Amino acid sequence: MKIALTFNGGPNMYTETVLDVLEAQEVTATLFVNAQGYFDSEYRGLTQCELLERAATLGIEIESNSYNLSNFLVMSDEVMLTDLEMLESFLIDCEITTDVQFFRPPGGLLTQAQAEKIYQEFGYVIAFWNGETDDGDLVNTEDAINNILGTMHGPETEVSSIVLSHDQGIYQALSDAIDFLKAYYEGYTFVTIQECWEECDNWETGLTGRVCKDSLATHPTLDDWIN
Repeated sequence: MKIALTFNGGPNMYTETVLDVLEAQEVTATLFVNAQGYFDSEYRGLTQCELLERAATLGIEIESNSYNLSNFLVMSDEVMLTDLEMLESFLIDCEITTDVQFFRPPGGLLTQAQAEKIYQEFGYVIAFWNGETDDGDLVNTEDAINNILGTMHGPETEVSSIVLSHDQGIYQALSDAIDFLKAYYEGYTFVTIQECWEECDNWETGLTGRVCKDSLATHPTLDDWIN
């Protein structure tokens, strides 16, 4: 089975540490990126584009988390589509040549009508998750692992998992969390979200195109799209 590590919030000043860990652990992952990543005045590391270029070189998948990280529930269709177009332009400016195939709405908030419109205009699959480190704020290793155990299916279920993390919340605990995942989910393979989707055994066709129900199992808005 598969584990797809996914990271929201970057590229930001913590993304370089995340990439260092993924490279050292020889693990692939997916970055859901925006153009508003935080860099404080003391930061002297790679720029946003340089971080994305490094990620691409490492084989990390790059997908959309929107340009402005705004609440899509209050957007008109025009503003929403413009935001997504701006993110694509941002990636082109950074010389990221792979096509965006997945979109994760900020906060996981999206209406059914918006999902349909996005699929019609861009062909994006809406990418939720069924495991998370619950790291909106900086999380330590113990809490990250407890959150994983509380949200992911156990290894005995042999269900592939898409794990949500944030660059700025998990960076200090990431290496230990990956060590735990490798041991607890022995035999599982770390993949990108595209690879996880390709291996799904529980498809449902909906407004957003192909939806892997396994990956949506614990998301709070799945049974009822927000209206």
